[in-house]
Amino acid sequence: MQKRFQPYFLFGFIGLVVTAFLWWTNNPPPMAEFHGLEQAAVNSAPAPWERETSDRAASAAVGAASTALQYPLILSAKRSALTDDQSNESRVSHAVRNLLAALKERKITPDNFLRSGFQVTNPFLRIDREARVQLYVHLSRIGYEQLTSLRQLGFEIELENTELQIIQGWVTFDRIRDIAALSFVRNVAPPSYGISRRGSETTEGDAILRADLLRHPSD
Repeated sequence: MQKRFQPYFLFGFIGLVVTAFLWWTNNPPPMAEFHGLEQAAVNSAPAPWERETSDRAASAAVGAASTALQYPLILSAKRSALTDDQSNESRVSHAVRNLLAALKERKITPDNFLRSGFQVTNPFLRIDREARVQLYVHLSRIGYEQLTSLRQLGFEIELENTELQIIQGWVTFDRIRDIAALSFVRNVAPPSYGISRRGSETTEGDAILRADLLRHPSD
């Protein structure tokens, strides 16, 4: 007797194949997951122009933060420099400051001084043909280092008074503020010139030579 074909075996096989396909679709192998993640990264990556804009924004933010942090230091440095300039300027006498202002206003330099025909109207100021001004420089101390520093700035020393700590000499007017900026300089002023009505007894450098005290010991 011939056996009849049982179709339920075929149905079972087809069901097994369908089940395996559905499982594979819902659970891809690791390589498929990798490709999926790679594609997602490519799709989510910004365009070149978007990256450039983002980089510029980040750089601007960093720059703004850096400026904000540095601003107090910059402001402090400017205030310190301004204070130093004011302190140095206060060491220069009013008469000398007026002379420097007049020369600056006329745009006169040591190089064109002689051609300019500039005349000093203040009788307590003297300036020679080499654009050098005669000055008293009052120091906090007098020593080799201080005298060397003055000479390096072109100051030609005429007289020294270690007791009064005063140096008399000549220097071109463009170096006067440089001399006033030296840490050991207390004041820069014209010498105590003699007054002609007093006669021949009064000389240049009157105070630095202490001649005024010898003539008037009771003053």
